[in-house]
Amino acid sequence: ARKTALGLLGAGQLMFLKSIVACDPEHPVKDLDTLLDVLDSKVDISGDVQVLQGQVADSLAHASPHLNVHDKVMIDASSPTHDDPMFGLTIPDGPGESLVDSVSQIEGVTQVRMLRPSMMVVTTHIEGGPRPEESVETVNEEGAAAQREHIVNLRDTIWSLKGTENLRWLFITDDDADLQADGWRRKLLWQFFCRFDVARDLHFDENRSRLAWDATAPIPSNTGPHTVRRWPGVTLHDPEIEAKVEAWMKQNNL
Repeated sequence: ARKTALGLLGAGQLMFLKSIVACDPEHPVKDLDTLLDVLDSKVDISGDVQVLQGQVADSLAHASPHLNVHDKVMIDASSPTHDDPMFGLTIPDGPGESLVDSVSQIEGVTQVRMLRPSMMVVTTHIEGGPRPEESVETVNEEGAAAQREHIVNLRDTIWSLKGTENLRWLFITDDDADLQADGWRRKLLWQFFCRFDVARDLHFDENRSRLAWDATAPIPSNTGPHTVRRWPGVTLHDPEIEAKVEAWMKQNNL
């Protein structure tokens, strides 16, 4: 599985990907629920999540800290073969809904939702952070430092709670995503991958058994641990065209 994933990362325009997940041959690749299931039940963070540093990036990948260069993350969600040292490894169950109330009470948390028993998404407000419709051209070192501190504090506070030992996936994103709205998962996916840079925004705990995925829109900075370049606003489409696209997607069960 990993050999195939590595090969794809060097194949044509697939080389511009920043993340790839390898699954079993029978896995339905267009089924998001099935993907979440295997990430929850088959992925050991310490052994199945690998970061490839200094790889090629698309020139239009604004989240990358450097033009044409970024890190990539490869996730092996396949079943280990008999000769794999991870064969027979039991992935413990996550805490599930038991953490929602306690995490909801943490300062800075806007909404909480469990995607799977080991997988939590949290929304938060970043003071001075780019709004979706805004383009940010100017560097704001103070705001960027405050953003980094806010994410670290939020991450560490959640990880310090009792019962979070098997909360293996923690996703943090901006609170312009309403986790109770229709179509919330589509918006979440866009935020997770368009705003995210592997080197800057993927964090592991000290045992490398849990990861936090920061998908908040980055504030431009030149002096942080990783450069944040200018941040573009999203392209806004005509509402009539959007309605036609939505109708077509529903008609085709997309």
